[in-house]
Amino acid sequence: AVVSTQSTGKEKEKGRKSELVKFTQADLVSRYGDKTGNWIYHIARGRDSDPVKHRAMVKQSACSKNFPQGIKKADELKKWLMGLSDRLEKWRDGEGEID
Repeated sequence: AVVSTQSTGKEKEKGRKSELVKFTQADLVSRYGDKTGNWIYHIARGRDSDPVKHRAMVKQSACSKNFPQGIKKADELKKWLMGLSDRLEKWRDGEGEID
């Protein structure tokens, strides 16, 4: 049995949860203990009793970006920096993510 229900892909997560639904609550509790077994049982069935928590706005953020190989001229650097600043502006405005 898989304990983690978090994954990078939604289909993979659905597959894991559907596998966990096959187990009874008693099976999961005996294998993983009372707290974790019950949690897995309910999460696999789409039930989560944890309260929704308010998330504060991020006050600061950090990331790094490496210069591409081969920038030799000022106009190449300017073009690269303009692209980076456009992506940062979209991220700041909530329109995208930094990759």
